Amino acid sequence: MSDTLSSSSAASRSGSARPGREHPLGAGQESKFLNDLRKADGKAPGKTVAEVGLSRMDPMNRTEAKAREIADAFAAAVGAGARLYWMRDWTLMVLFDEASAQAVQAALVRLRFVLGGDPLAEDRDLVVYRPFVRDYEALIAETEDRVVGGAAAGAPSGSGAEARGGGDGVPRFRTAARQPRGEPLTPGMLGRIESMLVNANLSSHIRRQSVCVMVSEGKPEPMFTEVFVSIADLRETLLPRVDLASNPWLFQRLTQTLDRRVLAMLTHRDDATLVKGFSINLNVASILSDEFLAFDDNMAAGSHGTVVIELRPEDIFADLGAFTFARDFVRQRGYRVCLDGLTWRSLPYVSARRLGAEMVKLNWSPDLPSVLEGPEGKPVREAMEALPPGKLVLARCDSEDAVAFGQDNDITLYQGRIIDTWMRERAPF
Repeated sequence: MSDTLSSSSAASRSGSARPGREHPLGAGQESKFLNDLRKADGKAPGKTVAEVGLSRMDPMNRTEAKAREIADAFAAAVGAGARLYWMRDWTLMVLFDEASAQAVQAALVRLRFVLGGDPLAEDRDLVVYRPFVRDYEALIAETEDRVVGGAAAGAPSGSGAEARGGGDGVPRFRTAARQPRGEPLTPGMLGRIESMLVNANLSSHIRRQSVCVMVSEGKPEPMFTEVFVSIADLRETLLPRVDLASNPWLFQRLTQTLDRRVLAMLTHRDDATLVKGFSINLNVASILSDEFLAFDDNMAAGSHGTVVIELRPEDIFADLGAFTFARDFVRQRGYRVCLDGLTWRSLPYVSARRLGAEMVKLNWSPDLPSVLEGPEGKPVREAMEALPPGKLVLARCDSEDAVAFGQDNDITLYQGRIIDTWMRERAPF
């Protein structure tokens, strides 16, 4: 219940959770878990315990801040009726029923995001589901062993999850619609635009769009918010008769200028919608700029893991050496890396694992379902299935067909106009 969540946060603030130590709430919550199990109806249909193997988490990640982040990831699930219990070895037991099952599924997707660079985030055996109808007696016996014998700090208990676990060229900045044709962009025009951007107030051109968790028919729950510049609006303001994307190389230079302005704005951000995490789509060159260093210096300690840096493949492969340097820098600082703008044509040829990226955005297109059913679909499906759970975002979802496709293919992260609409309505179906 909510008291479990709040007590977890309170204990985290007490300062007793040092890296690698047993969870400070473990002893008390093992007993509470045992008592609640004994009081429960072991034959109740739909009652399940999700055993989350966080005892296999890197010991250096077992900190007060990480404990709070994990608790926050389950806040909506607790609000829906789920209960959380920490074991001394950092195994997390989540007790839920059919009414809160979707909220728990969404929380487990968020949990992988919270785990970030920890190898456990990609472990397909992170969670073991233990329904009462099958495991009720075993759960009681195992928890009695924990309470009586005590679990060694950081050591596996030998039961449950521990015993079974295996240890296309679309412009980077968003356009509200297809760019109207106009005069081609020239170097002289670009120089004028850059001069205007030096002192221009871009706040009216900044847009936000959430990447959300959706499980089954549950409502979209924001994971993080992408911050980007509306090129269509900027064009109408600065040079309404010029097609800014007509020359890809000049457009690339323009996006680098916009990167610096957006970074400067985010350095002094006071937007409450970005507190829980946001993403920015940058050029590789922008990560190596003074503006990014200033942005990084102003990030609060421990908050880097809530920021996702989105990079496009065409920019990455233009200079792999620069990308590798930039990627290592941002990952060392704790940021996440996401490959943006992939289509079904490019997905099989871009390996997130080899490029060191934690997430991938695949653009929805109406032909995607038929492609997967045809001869070209096998490498696309294999590339999708090769990604760890919760690492693939289906982007540009503008119709229910997009979400239906995602759900048919076990995708849990979505972004697009229809998701924005459903978030406002609070009920997608």
